Amino acid sequence: MEIGKLLEELHALLDSEFKDRACLTVLEAGCGSACHIRIPKDAHIVGIDVSEAQLQRNSLLSERILGDIQCYDFEPEHFDLIICWDVLEHLARPDLAIQKLASAVKKGGMLILKAPNVLSLKGFITKYSPQWVHSMYYKCIMHRKLINIGDIGPFPTYLRLSMTPNSISKIASAMGLSVILLDLLDGDLNRQSKIAHYVYKCLNYCVKLISCGLFKDSEFVMVLQK
Repeated sequence: MEIGKLLEELHALLDSEFKDRACLTVLEAGCGSACHIRIPKDAHIVGIDVSEAQLQRNSLLSERILGDIQCYDFEPEHFDLIICWDVLEHLARPDLAIQKLASAVKKGGMLILKAPNVLSLKGFITKYSPQWVHSMYYKCIMHRKLINIGDIGPFPTYLRLSMTPNSISKIASAMGLSVILLDLLDGDLNRQSKIAHYVYKCLNYCVKLISCGLFKDSEFVMVLQK
């Protein structure tokens, strides 16, 4: 599935689930400088991040928390919706973060997770390659100007096996959440570099065949509900 269609599906799900709830309490976990999901204008949006500068850049936040989601103690069952978007891969203990977030979701509330899939060609390469390779990928393939500021990135990547969709499902189930949506999509390898794009596509197809289905697409979105 493409990211545009996936966002449409997510927004339709959220509109259906929360249409009768006024003034939602929302947590953007590892929010960075922007929110990633369309949220009602009257929602109270709390952002938590390890970077004070990134928190201040995010103009949509109603409340800012300087902290680490791996160890921060949120109020139990406090949020209608929690969004953790492209954050888990940068954590040494994503399992702890998932537990903390799961405990902070209200009954009937949702937790949305988007992250790379370590059990994919791109995930495997990212996990076992050094940081300088990631920087060169962003510079040479994605054509992004690298800024030497620690709170902008590219950030160190761990991609622990405890953040695979199966592992997350087990943690969530133990904490009273169930999976109501799981979609996989291929990453945004820059199609302006046609050679790199097609080489990746061919390798990805071969790896999926050789792994007998163990390796899948490079990213996933999971929606959990308590």
